[in-house]
Amino acid sequence: MKFFDKIKLLILPTILLLIMACAKQVAITGGPKDTKPPVMEKSTPENGSVNFAEEKIYIEFDEYVKLNSLNQKLIISPPIDKEPIIVIKGKGIKISLDPKILLPNTTYSFNFNDAIADNNENNALHSFVYAFSTGEFIDSLSFSGIVLDAFTKSPVKDVWVILHDDLSDSAINSLSPKYITKVDENGQFLIPFVKENQYKIYALKDNNFNYNFDIPGEGIAFIDSVFTPGVKKVQANDSVQPKIVKFPDDVELLLFSENKQAQFVNYYKRTKPEYIEFAFNSKQTENFEVSVFGDDEAIMIFNENPDTIKIWLQDSDIIDSELVNVFCSYVDPVYLDTLRTDTLVFRKPESSVRDSIFKLNINSHKEPHLPLYIKCNHPIEDFDQTKMWFELKSDSIFIPVPFKIARDSISPMRLIVEAEILEKSDYRLIAGNDFATDIYGLKNSAETYSISTESSSEYGNLQIGLIGEGSDFIIQLLLNDRIVSETIGVDGIAVFEYLKPAKYKIRAIEDSNGNNRWDTGDYNLKLQPEPVYYMPAEYEIRSNWNHEIEWNPVTNVTK
Repeated sequence: MKFFDKIKLLILPTILLLIMACAKQVAITGGPKDTKPPVMEKSTPENGSVNFAEEKIYIEFDEYVKLNSLNQKLIISPPIDKEPIIVIKGKGIKISLDPKILLPNTTYSFNFNDAIADNNENNALHSFVYAFSTGEFIDSLSFSGIVLDAFTKSPVKDVWVILHDDLSDSAINSLSPKYITKVDENGQFLIPFVKENQYKIYALKDNNFNYNFDIPGEGIAFIDSVFTPGVKKVQANDSVQPKIVKFPDDVELLLFSENKQAQFVNYYKRTKPEYIEFAFNSKQTENFEVSVFGDDEAIMIFNENPDTIKIWLQDSDIIDSELVNVFCSYVDPVYLDTLRTDTLVFRKPESSVRDSIFKLNINSHKEPHLPLYIKCNHPIEDFDQTKMWFELKSDSIFIPVPFKIARDSISPMRLIVEAEILEKSDYRLIAGNDFATDIYGLKNSAETYSISTESSSEYGNLQIGLIGEGSDFIIQLLLNDRIVSETIGVDGIAVFEYLKPAKYKIRAIEDSNGNNRWDTGDYNLKLQPEPVYYMPAEYEIRSNWNHEIEWNPVTNVTK
């Protein structure tokens, strides 16, 4: 063999080894990822068995399974006093129970929801139900529907739906449910295998896990009607055979929490020697009176926020005192026949230093429909208009504008600049030294404020004609579920002005008792929450546009 031929024989294997070593190494896969949930292959006794008297049930699947959060997800309807024991066995689950505690002639269903999943990929088997009857036949009727929040009309979660065949009003307060299920993530529910009978239906946000409406704060929905489930034939048209459908299949339950929390003072504090405040636990919409012992001249502000009272003390002895007594009497907004009286004792202030500066503040952007406010950090005692100047900027010069200063009737901490103010213009307001004096004798320092005004053409107006019969409506406009404007329909008309361009949700509250707020229901009094309606779609407000629509909130028809 020639020398070069021998070299080739030696080099070729080496090159092949190098190529194999440099090749990308990829792990061997087991094929496509398994995304299928387990499938039940058989059960002993069979699913849907009658004359059930067994101590054990075995449900076998086509693959190995596991149980996820079984205690939270398994629903046995009707409930069994002694909970069965459920364990994994082979490719299935074994249920051990005492047949002696089962009711005669009763259909039981074990709703596993999504508790059963395959052992490898955790693919859940959704809404799996195993059922049997202790009688001659298995009940096949059902209830289905949805549970919504009574105010927002959005689906609720983690809520039970309960059937009682005891039609007394106290059944939901003390008795075990006849049938029970839980809503899914969309608020929908199905109660299968229901016996033909009369039932009352409830939804319950059960805070103590006993399936009873028995402690404050629990949510409830109820319908006064008595339901008798059944089946009926539905004829679609002449060319189609009638089909059998079960009813009721569209029950709507509106969940609410009762407002039975009595009004009380939630907090009170004294941040500075001369300033104290306190707040109620909810909006104080009814009448109330407040007085400071020893200081009849104290200034109180309570209309800025209907649950908070701000008090500026004036008597020097009270300000210097380490104890301030405030008396407050008010009508409870929930229990309207109750007059409550509190004595609040404000002790040593958080800071012993009193304010020594009197500040003025002005909104630099004035909206066309709002006054030009001068806001102060203390209540105002007096002001001298000759020490203030208001000017319009024109090119590079400022032109004096006639104006007057007036006190704001709503807040003692605001003044209003009254003048003919042009839109889309720039102004400056000059406050000279000692223009204003607060109730403590402090005076402001000179400062110049720049102001730009907005145009009314940047806003839109909306008029809603409320058609149909019904009580007065409170109409609210919402952006990102936040109320941005509210009015009460007068003579069937709701008017909104100076709305910023956007798409708004429109909500109507049927104010049945005329107290200008939404009221929850009361189960003991059999009061449903006041009806709330939403316009079917968001309504877009355009700038420089007067919008007019007609809406029947009850039928949800718009024109």
